[in-house]
Amino acid sequence: MSVLTIFATMFLAGCAAAGAGQQQSFEVILLNPHGGDMNGFFLIRGESADLSAVMSSEEWNVHMTRAAMHLDGVGAVRGATGDMVMARMAIWGDAIPE
Repeated sequence: MSVLTIFATMFLAGCAAAGAGQQQSFEVILLNPHGGDMNGFFLIRGESADLSAVMSSEEWNVHMTRAAMHLDGVGAVRGATGDMVMARMAIWGDAIPE
């Protein structure tokens, strides 16, 4: 299976999941050449429980396994947006020693 086929499969799966309401949105981000090791990523937005369900599904694990076999540095990272940013910043602020 080619890398482009894997990308297309993941893209179609993400679009289908967004259409089925399993996540709020699904975007493909392709970075301009910059000398780094990241060329792009999928930005998947949704409620924590919905994202947990997607990331624990067999389909997700198949996609991630295929990607890891053909790409370097494949991973899934969760983050905060919107109102959650201030809550995360408060955690960081509380953790910084005075």
